[in-house]
Amino acid sequence: MENGQLQVELGPGPGPGLSEGVLLTVFRKGDTFYHPITDVPLGRFEGEVGAIEVLSFNAPRLIANPVDNTKKIEVGDLVRLPSTKITLGIAMRSETDHAFTMNELSLALRDTGRFQIEILAAGSGPETALQSGNTYYIGLKTAQHAQQFSVNLQLQNTLTGKHLADLDLRIRQSEKSSLILEHLQHQLFEQRLKK
Repeated sequence: MENGQLQVELGPGPGPGLSEGVLLTVFRKGDTFYHPITDVPLGRFEGEVGAIEVLSFNAPRLIANPVDNTKKIEVGDLVRLPSTKITLGIAMRSETDHAFTMNELSLALRDTGRFQIEILAAGSGPETALQSGNTYYIGLKTAQHAQQFSVNLQLQNTLTGKHLADLDLRIRQSEKSSLILEHLQHQLFEQRLKK
């Protein structure tokens, strides 16, 4: 450990989804546990040590900072993406933004089974998301000019304050397709809400 930073070497396989600002759970394997009747080993107990924030990742190594309340990390401890659902607060950055995009994004993220989504009031920021117990915050801003629709998405880690992404997307529709697409999107949205 140098300057409070850790150097972690990952085994084969991990990598997708690891980037600066992502939080990983640190755990330590304990004693083996056995079936009470057959005495066959069933696995090992695990103890959570804490969490680390990825500062940089260059496979198979990453540099990370321990997050507050993390116990002393030892050689041999293991890391993984959190096994629980990732808590995420989503808000439109202004009350004039179109909420349709936020609703579709939140439904798509929920459908993955990895996220617990909380839709926050328009204008809410990362501080509100943190107070609600969310580890990450997405702020959306939308605009529509003639046949062009634009979305700006900002992703932030609420625990560290680190900005993880700032994405701009522009969608251009022809006049012929806009009414059909809007009608289909509305029907899909209504069906999802009924589920």
